[in-house]
Amino acid sequence: MSFAQLVHVDPNFEYPEITKELRAYVLERDNELCQICGKSGSHLHHVNYKSKGGPNCANNLITLCVDCHTGDDGIHKKLGPMAAILRSKIEFNENRFRRKLSNSYTKRI
Repeated sequence: MSFAQLVHVDPNFEYPEITKELRAYVLERDNELCQICGKSGSHLHHVNYKSKGGPNCANNLITLCVDCHTGDDGIHKKLGPMAAILRSKIEFNENRFRRKLSNSYTKRI
């Protein structure tokens, strides 16, 4: 998926399901790295659980590796103290990614 396509993803828009565009956006925003341990990541995690009303939007999704997402010490066992940290990482990555998209988009015009 190209940067031009990702520019049009609204990080606050709530999708009925995680689309391939939303998935690509979140993975690209997070550099395909686990936002807990820094290893390569391909799992998307809802910071506010979907079952508790958390939306399918980029600002509620974060990239994790399989171990941090589902392993014995995975996020589901320690989400309470991690939620605030993950939200701040989403905000930081979102700001950085929007600048990157903007720079890439303006260079092509």
